[in-house]
Amino acid sequence: MSLLAASEIYQRAAIQLDGTISSSKTSCVQPENNRCATVYVVEDHNGSKTEYVAGPTDHSLLRRLPVGTEIVKSKWSLNYSIDQKLNRDFPTKLYFTLLGTGLCCAIWLFALKGGT
Repeated sequence: MSLLAASEIYQRAAIQLDGTISSSKTSCVQPENNRCATVYVVEDHNGSKTEYVAGPTDHSLLRRLPVGTEIVKSKWSLNYSIDQKLNRDFPTKLYFTLLGTGLCCAIWLFALKGGT
């Protein structure tokens, strides 16, 4: 439980993007047409291009943003901005609760093992 929560938090925090979406392609798993992912090409202010895949997970940024959207996501932040509007879509309370619960369970189990 703790590892899952820590992994999602870390993966969101590690994303770094700053530029304008120059291309976007969304594809979904067939035949159910679910588990969609969007591949973005983000061009920064110097003309360098970065590919970013927004998948069907909580750590991913929004999927299906249109070409021309400005996106800024600083490394180690869980929030980001789209066209200068702050987006706080990461379920912080959920993941920190899971992380805390998992750590408490681990400490409790460690204490039980140490007592026998």
